[in-house]
Amino acid sequence: MRRHLLTAATAGTLFAASAPAGSLTAADIDRLLSEMTVAEKAGQMTQLNISVIIDGEETPGSPFTINDDKLRDIVVTHGVGSLFGVWHGALPLDRWRGMVTQIQDLATQETRLGIPVVFADDSVHGANYLLEGTILPHNLNLGATWNPELARLSGEVTAKETRAKATHWTFAPVADLAREPRWSRVFESFGEDPLLTSVMASSVVEGLQGDTLASDNTVAATAKHFLGYSTPKSGRDRTPVYMSRGELVDTHLPSFRAVFDAGAATTMINSGEINGLPVHANPDILIDLLRGELGFEGVAVTDWEDINKLVTVHRVAPDKKEAARMAIEAGIDMSMVAQSTDFATNVIELVEEGKLSESTLDRSVRRILKFKDDLGLFQNPVGGDNAIASVGSREHHRISADAARESLVLLRNNPPRAEGENNEDETIAPVLPLAGDGKILVTGPAADDLLALYGAWSYTWQGQVKEWYPDTPTVVDAMKTQFGDSRILHKPGTDYTAPIENGITAAANAAKFADTIVLCLGEIGSTERPGDLDEFNLDRAQLDLAQAMIDTGKPVVLVMVTNRARPFAEVEAGMSAIVWAGEPGPHGSTAIAELLAGELNPSGRLPFSYPRHTGALATYDRKTSEGLGNWFQEGAVAPLFEFGSGLSYTDVEYEPLAIQWNGSEATISTTVKNTGDRPTKEVVQLYATDLVASVTPYGKRLKGFDKISLKPGQSKRVMFKLTKDDLLVTFPDGKQVFEPGEFRFMIGDQQAQATLN
Repeated sequence: MRRHLLTAATAGTLFAASAPAGSLTAADIDRLLSEMTVAEKAGQMTQLNISVIIDGEETPGSPFTINDDKLRDIVVTHGVGSLFGVWHGALPLDRWRGMVTQIQDLATQETRLGIPVVFADDSVHGANYLLEGTILPHNLNLGATWNPELARLSGEVTAKETRAKATHWTFAPVADLAREPRWSRVFESFGEDPLLTSVMASSVVEGLQGDTLASDNTVAATAKHFLGYSTPKSGRDRTPVYMSRGELVDTHLPSFRAVFDAGAATTMINSGEINGLPVHANPDILIDLLRGELGFEGVAVTDWEDINKLVTVHRVAPDKKEAARMAIEAGIDMSMVAQSTDFATNVIELVEEGKLSESTLDRSVRRILKFKDDLGLFQNPVGGDNAIASVGSREHHRISADAARESLVLLRNNPPRAEGENNEDETIAPVLPLAGDGKILVTGPAADDLLALYGAWSYTWQGQVKEWYPDTPTVVDAMKTQFGDSRILHKPGTDYTAPIENGITAAANAAKFADTIVLCLGEIGSTERPGDLDEFNLDRAQLDLAQAMIDTGKPVVLVMVTNRARPFAEVEAGMSAIVWAGEPGPHGSTAIAELLAGELNPSGRLPFSYPRHTGALATYDRKTSEGLGNWFQEGAVAPLFEFGSGLSYTDVEYEPLAIQWNGSEATISTTVKNTGDRPTKEVVQLYATDLVASVTPYGKRLKGFDKISLKPGQSKRVMFKLTKDDLLVTFPDGKQVFEPGEFRFMIGDQQAQATLN
């Protein structure tokens, strides 16, 4: 077979064989494009799951095998340009590398032009489909750290271990905002706020991509899901979104702008629809906004079967061929088909029938070829050799453990209150840390379960197959290590969604011999459509266990291990202490035990508003009409715990704010002092609100934050600078202007007003 093999091993290529990775010029790529057939271009725009090249399913002890004929049909006959994913289970490092090497050998040696395949995967919290890999806390936990450096380091760990398994591209990070608490993918986001998400997501991108995509230690990032995916009206995944242009621009666009500014190489498009228009067929979003206003030049890829869903779900196209035309002309570059070559066939026919211009294909294929060159694939199609030694390293696990520790949020630390009483009486000794040598009953379905700690996208898609998990300590195991076996009693009490026969009775009986109860409630990992909820409240079986533990009269420390904020209002008042643990990963159980023992001084802060009731869902920046100061709705939607809240085992004091305005920039500063006897990490949060505006202003909006370390007695001056662009009013049509007037600024328990003209 005649071929132009674009690797260093081939003479007479289109380009100099010695050219370094990422060195192809636009002219080089144009020359390659000019040699490509329509079929080869359509193949480059096709992405398939590895299920199309294998026989069997990956299960513990029963691996799948690659079918040589299927592989040749996909890579050689159809010239598919990208493969991705796993199929039912994680793989060891050597099998990952062997599989990708086999794919690349065919692509580079037995196709006409020798264009390598780009291999992708969902490394969303570490290389989570690599058996030897280091799993990290999920993004929502990273958001709870309010620590951009930990986010960057998490990106680096993910990149090294993903590249080590010969995977070049990860479908992460999620830049969507968690402003719909029922949504099944809340845990994949960094929180509900645009600024926090912007900072944390862009830090992950910096860690993933480093200085060059061609390195053995980096992978291409994906900003997903562009745009507005995370606020479905129904609360269920991939269902319609309705919002004004103003809300889209003001609230949901900033985090994507930030990750694109950080250099995210690709973006994955929102599977759903906004105001009745599927995003995959909307050039206003994919061309005018994404390419025009934001200047994004990378690859836009669909999610699973999303072009076909223009026919089967959205019903805006009569057949798959017309759906392909609509999506490509709207701005899609690559279709995650994901198990058929129909897309490529349809593209070829569309060009032959004159319904789609070849120049439109060239627009996308040019981006794809540049992307592959940026990754260094023409010179080294497999790569990752120098990252192999880092997989599962002690340093990577240290970073995972540090992130888990800083992500835990202590939300309450006082004895329970009777209705109408204030339980924040500082004269009453807090329950935590657990002192003395008393016995501790550890109960609840999350007490002895790894699935809740890891969450979804862990060894399997939903993360619900116990056989895959390594010998990692559960909360019970970690408590025994921390406090000693003799002090720990354990009864499960209940399952997540259903009672255990005599389970609550057994737990209540065990509580008679305990001094304190640690109640671990939550939910098993899940995501996307399987994670949709019929009932948002915490499951009845768990609420009944909680009430039974309260009825024992013993102090109850609640540890919530959940992938979103499940309301538990009916038992909340009976809790002596409450810890939000989220999905902290393999080191989360140890971090929880350290916090309860007082060895860890908690520094996490909530990255979302924890709802009190299922019918009272609101974000922290809710407006006056939603319950802030409005006489007929006072407190109507007050969350159980506010965004940004969290306690420590020490106290800090904030001095009054100082505000300076020079006509274009405001400087807001305060001094923070650790008045306690423990070192601490304090998240200093700046909020602002426009007191009078042409569009009803938010109650407050986060405008800056800084996580600082303070020794006992130490003070630090913290300063934030804001320009007029940070204080814009957004109109429903998306127009933004600065309106001079009175603004209120808030940091800690301090606030001050200033007139900004």
